[in-house]
Amino acid sequence: MCQLLGMNCATPTDFNFSFRGFARRGGETDKHEHGWGLAIYEGNGLRTFLDDSPAAESQVAAFIEGYPIKTLNMMAHIRYATQGKVALENVHPFQREMVRLVMALALAFCSLHSFASVSGCSHFVF
Repeated sequence: MCQLLGMNCATPTDFNFSFRGFARRGGETDKHEHGWGLAIYEGNGLRTFLDDSPAAESQVAAFIEGYPIKTLNMMAHIRYATQGKVALENVHPFQREMVRLVMALALAFCSLHSFASVSGCSHFVF
């Protein structure tokens, strides 16, 4: 079962602290070591980062953890492969464009583990 981290804020917010802790779950403090992904909305654009290595060991994740990006919306996914091979094409979130609107989507069969609302931001961990 995969895990998701989502953040939806009223003002642009730095998500690095939340992502840093979540990335540790990708192979260091939890078993979700089969890849990870991150989607960040910047205005009307969508920036995605994907890697099939464990998030806790990924150089791409380390770069993101140290890079100050502020956003209103972000979604991160760490994969525990129960089906399909460990490969980049099986990592979420993926993006789709519909009527000139780019959307980030992640699929996970999971339950809501925690929800927090802090200073105008909603954090979801599935």
